[in-house]
Amino acid sequence: MRNRILSFAAAVALVAPLAARASSITYDFTANGGSFGPLANVISTGSFTFDSSIIPAGGGLVIGTGLLTGLSFTWDGKSYDQTTANTGALGFTSSGMLSGVNIGDACNASGACMVDLNGNDWILTGFAGDSPLGPMNQLSTLYTIGDGQSYNGWAHAYLQTSAAPEAGTVTLLLGGLAILLGYSRRKSPSSG
Repeated sequence: MRNRILSFAAAVALVAPLAARASSITYDFTANGGSFGPLANVISTGSFTFDSSIIPAGGGLVIGTGLLTGLSFTWDGKSYDQTTANTGALGFTSSGMLSGVNIGDACNASGACMVDLNGNDWILTGFAGDSPLGPMNQLSTLYTIGDGQSYNGWAHAYLQTSAAPEAGTVTLLLGGLAILLGYSRRKSPSSG
C-alpha cells in the first residue's frame, strides 16, 4: 500500500509542473487589401504566436507591446516578425480563448496601433467581445502606402490546432512513467 501511495505522489509531483507550464498558442491569418485602393484584392497570409502565460485569470484585455513571441507576415512586399511589428492589445474570454487582436507595425504600450498617412503601415484589428476568435472570424485591416490616404480591408484568423508537445516535455513524461512502473513492479520484502 505504501508503494502505491508513493507512486501516486510521484505521479502528481511529475504531472503538476507540466500542467502549470505555459505553452505557445499560434493563430494563422489571411489579410486582404479590400475591394478598392492600391492593394485591392491583394491577399497575404501570416501567423502570430503568444505565450499562454499572458492570459489573465477570468479573461480580459492585455495591453502592451511585446506580447507576441512570434510573428510572420509579409504586407505590400515587406516582411515583418515580432521585432518589427507587434501588439497593442490581445483580448481573452473568461475561459481563456482569444477574443480580440490589435496588431500592427506602429503599436504603442497604451494599446493603440496607428497608421501614418505618409508612411507604409498596417493594422490587423478586431474584437469579438466574449466570443472566442475561432475559424473564419472577421477582422479588419487598415493600411497606408504613403499617398496621404488610409485604406480598409478584411482578415480572418484561424487557431492552429496541430501543436505538438515539445520534445523535452515528452522525454520528462516518459522518464517519469518509467520510474513509476519501476516502483509499481518492485515487491515489498515479506516479513516472516
